[in-house]
Amino acid sequence: MRLSNEQDKIREEHVISLNDMKKTIERDRQALKDKLKEELAKYKSKLIKEQKKSAAYKEKALEAHSKTIKARSALSSVASANEFAS
Repeated sequence: MRLSNEQDKIREEHVISLNDMKKTIERDRQALKDKLKEELAKYKSKLIKEQKKSAAYKEKALEAHSKTIKARSALSSVASANEFAS
């Protein structure tokens, strides 16, 4: 009878320990999940900023390219006009 009570007590302590460990693991898991969500949000924010910078750079590059093409065309017409005038 005494052994059975001791075994029951040990089992109960074991169950309590297991439940405590489960709670600790769940808290740690949730904390990690929250931290990862926060980091992901930071990276998404950085990505959006970089995409905006990239789009602005691309727009400026296209404008510069267009100006270059117009300038070459104008120079070509001036050069052609000078050839005919000569």
